[in-house]
Amino acid sequence: MNKIIYNLKPQKAFLVASYLLFLTLFLSFRTINKFESTEDGVLVNQILEKTKKLKKNRTIQLNPVNDNSFVIALVDSLYHYQLMNDTKKLENLKQENNIDETVYKTVFTKKELSNYLSQKNISNNWKSDDINDKSIEVASSGNSKDAEKLNVFISKPIYSLNKKFCLVYVKSTWSGIMVYKKEKGMWKEFKLLSPMLH
Repeated sequence: MNKIIYNLKPQKAFLVASYLLFLTLFLSFRTINKFESTEDGVLVNQILEKTKKLKKNRTIQLNPVNDNSFVIALVDSLYHYQLMNDTKKLENLKQENNIDETVYKTVFTKKELSNYLSQKNISNNWKSDDINDKSIEVASSGNSKDAEKLNVFISKPIYSLNKKFCLVYVKSTWSGIMVYKKEKGMWKEFKLLSPMLH
C-alpha cells in the first residue's frame, strides 16, 4: 500500500492518503455509533423491564426525551474540581452523590471524565422502535402528565472508554444516576449515584 502512495505524484499521494484517513475515521465512527445505538436499546429495555416488574399494576409510558444533561452536570463538576485540584469541593461532591472511592477510581478518572463530556446529548429522542415490550408506549411529548400512567425518564447512556461501564439517569419508581458494569455480555447495576426519593 505504501509503495503505491510513494509512486504517485505528491498531490495525488496527498489526496489518496487523505481519502484513506477519512475512510478509516468514518468507519470507526460508524462502529462506535452502532455499538452505542445497540447498547442504548439493551439498557433502555432492561430499565423498563425492571420498572414494569416493580409496578405491575401501572401502565408504563416512556418519556421520549433522553437528554443526559443531568449526568453531564455531575461529570462536569467532578472534572472541574479535579482540574482545579480542589479536594474539599471534590470530596463534598462525592459524598453528596454517594460516590465511594472504588467507583471514583474506577469510573471517574480524568481521562474518563473528558470522554463522558464528549457524549453530551440534548437532541435525540427515544422512539417506539427502541422498545421491545409493545405494552409500553412512548409519550407524544416530554410533558405528558397522564395520572393513570407511570412516566419513566431514561437519559441517553454515556459509556466509558473501554465500554465496560456506563452512566444513565433514570426517573421512575426510583431516581438517580445508575452506573452499570458489563459482565459476561450483560449490563449489571454497579452503583446508584445521586439517589432521590419520590
